[in-house]
Amino acid sequence: MTTMCWEQADLAVARTHRPSPGVRQDTNPVPPSLASILIVDDDLEVCGGLHKILAHAGYRVQAVAFGAEAIHQVRQEQYEAVLLDMKLPDMDGQSVLRAMMELDPKLPIIVLTGYATVENTVGSLVKGAFAYLTKPYNPDEVMAILKRAVAVKCLAVKAEHVEHALSESEDRFRALVESAYGAIIIADEDQVVVSANALARQYFGEECTTMLGCTLGEILPAEVASRSRLLLGPKSRAAEVGGLQQEREFEVNKRLYRYRLFPVAFHGSTSRQIGLVIWDITEEKRLQDQLMQAEKLASLGTLVSGMAHEINNPVQAIYGMAELILEENTSENVKEYARDIYGYSQHIATVVREFSGYARSASQDQDVEVDVNQRLTDAVKMARRGPYFREVEVVTHFGQVPAVLARRSEIDQLFINLIVNAAQAMNGKGRLTLATRLHGQAIGVSISDTGCGIPKALLNRIFDPFFTTKEPGKGTGLGLSIAHKIVTKYGGKISVESEEQKGTTFMIEFPVSNGLGDTGGAPCLACIPTAQ
Repeated sequence: MTTMCWEQADLAVARTHRPSPGVRQDTNPVPPSLASILIVDDDLEVCGGLHKILAHAGYRVQAVAFGAEAIHQVRQEQYEAVLLDMKLPDMDGQSVLRAMMELDPKLPIIVLTGYATVENTVGSLVKGAFAYLTKPYNPDEVMAILKRAVAVKCLAVKAEHVEHALSESEDRFRALVESAYGAIIIADEDQVVVSANALARQYFGEECTTMLGCTLGEILPAEVASRSRLLLGPKSRAAEVGGLQQEREFEVNKRLYRYRLFPVAFHGSTSRQIGLVIWDITEEKRLQDQLMQAEKLASLGTLVSGMAHEINNPVQAIYGMAELILEENTSENVKEYARDIYGYSQHIATVVREFSGYARSASQDQDVEVDVNQRLTDAVKMARRGPYFREVEVVTHFGQVPAVLARRSEIDQLFINLIVNAAQAMNGKGRLTLATRLHGQAIGVSISDTGCGIPKALLNRIFDPFFTTKEPGKGTGLGLSIAHKIVTKYGGKISVESEEQKGTTFMIEFPVSNGLGDTGGAPCLACIPTAQ
C-alpha cells in the first residue's frame, strides 16, 4: 500500500487549519470533540498519519486493522464517520461496507484505498459509501469530506430524533383525543370527515359504516352542517365567527347532544378544516328539565292566589246568573244571562289554558321562532294574575328585533321568573320597565324595577343554584339559576345592575346568529294598563 510519512502528516495538519483564500468559512460547524471517527486500515503508517491529523483537529479517533473487528466496533459504539480501506487481512472492503450499512444505514463511510478499480469505486458507492478517495490521499480533501460526512450524520441523527419526538407527540395527542370526554370530529373544506375519535364513532358510527370519507351532512343534522359551512366560508367579522362557535344542541336517534364548532388551521398551510366537539347531554338535560319543571310549579304556586281570584269572580257571576235563569220566565232575559255566562266561561277557560300551558314540561317543546316582544307581553299577562301586581305600572319600549330560535316554554319561564321577581321586589307598587333593542350582533332585553334592590355583596351569588334572599318557604333559590341556564343555552348572556332602595335591572343578550329574519313583534305600547 502507498503510505505517507509522519512529516507529511504534520504538514497536512498545518494546512487543514489554515483557511484557503476566498473560501467562506462555516460559521456553525459541528464540534469535532463530539464526533467519533473509526479508521479501518491494516497499514500502520496510514493509520498513524490519519489518527494524528484527525486528533489534532479535535476528533475522537479509533483505529482497527481487521474487518471483523470494525464491524464489532460499529455494533458496539456510535460513530459519526468511518474511513474504510478496501483491502483488509481478513475480509474484503465491500463485505465490511455492506455489514456496516446494515448496522447503521445513516453512518457515512468514506472508502480510502490504493487499489482503484471499477468494482471498488462504483460498487462501493452503489452499496452506500459516502465518498471514495484514492491513496496517496490529499489531507485537505480528506478533512473536507470528513467534515461534510460528520455534518450529514449529525443532521440524520437530529432528523431521527425530531421524527421520534413528532411520533411520540402524535401518539400522545392521539391518545388524548381518543380518551377525551367528548366526541371529536375533524372535516376538510368540503365537509368530508378526515378524523374522528372513538367516542364519535360510538355516537354516530351507525349512520355510516366508516365515518372517514363521509360528509357532515350524512352523519349530523342539516343545521349543524350548515353552521359548519358558514364557519368555513369567507372570513367573517370576529363577532359573526364568535356567534357560530357558540355551543348549540341537536338530537340524533332520541339522544340529545351539545356541540361546539372551531376552525382548524395548521401553521404554514393554506388549507382550512373545521372541528366539532360533541357531548351527549341526554341525562343531564333530563335532570335540568326536571329542575326547571319543579321551579315552574313552585312559581305557579305563588300565582295560585291570583288565579283563585281570576276564577272565583266569574264563577260567582255564573252562579248568580244561573239562579236568575231559574227564576226568569222571559226568554230575552234568559238569552242575555246565557251570553254573560258564556263570556265568563271563556274567561275561565283562557286563565286555565294559560296556566296549563305554562305548567307543561319544556321537554315536550321543539325549537321554534320565538317573538321576544310577544313573549314579554304574554309574560306580563301571566304575572298579573299573581298577588304582587296590585299597583304595578308596566312600561314597554319594544324595538324591531329578529326572532330567536328557541323553545317557547323556556323563554316564557325566563321572562316570567324575572318579572315575578321584579314585582315581588316592589311589593306590588312601583314601575316595571320592559325594553328590547337590536344593537350590533345582539338582541338586547332589559327588565327593570323600582324595588328594594339587591345588596352589592350578594350580586355575584344571585345566579348560584339554591341561593335565595327570600324567607324560608317562599323561594327555591332556583329561579335565577335556571334563568341563567336558559340564556346561556342559546348562546346569550345575562347580567344584573342593582342599587339598594332604587331598583334592579336584568339585562339579557341573545346573539343575532340565533335570529331568523326580522319580525314586527308585539305592538310598541307606551304603557300596559294595570289591573283593576
